[in-house]
Amino acid sequence: TLIEYFDFSCPLSAQSSKSLNSFKDKIGSHVSIIRRSLAFSEGGLSWIAGKYYHALLKQNKKLAETFHKRVFEQTLNGEINETFLKDIITDLGINFTKFESGLKSSLLEKQLRQNEVLANKSGIFVSPGYTLDGQVLLGKQERSDFGKLLNHR
Repeated sequence: TLIEYFDFSCPLSAQSSKSLNSFKDKIGSHVSIIRRSLAFSEGGLSWIAGKYYHALLKQNKKLAETFHKRVFEQTLNGEINETFLKDIITDLGINFTKFESGLKSSLLEKQLRQNEVLANKSGIFVSPGYTLDGQVLLGKQERSDFGKLLNHR
């Protein structure tokens, strides 16, 4: 299991996530990926996007992955904003008013804080960061970097 720690507003996270998806497509089911959103300050767009992502993850992993992909596509093309995030939720066929009420759950904020604690315990203090069986990769990665990490375990 490879754990990805990322920041939705970080272009390096977006670039590395594309590399990770390409790597995953190449190796198939040999490695599972767990994604954990980091938000280094409460209330910013990374924090909001992280709450959206983890709320979706609790409902439907496929929708959460689509959200993840679309936000990172926009991150690579420019900045994200809250209107864009809301539009994605609506495009996914989710009633935003109902979805928004679920965002008030303290469990989502707890999840984001816990993600940061877990990242820090692993030696990850920047975004993106990755762990695989205790090994850590920091910063932007290419597809081959993930293969090297897998081969060294």
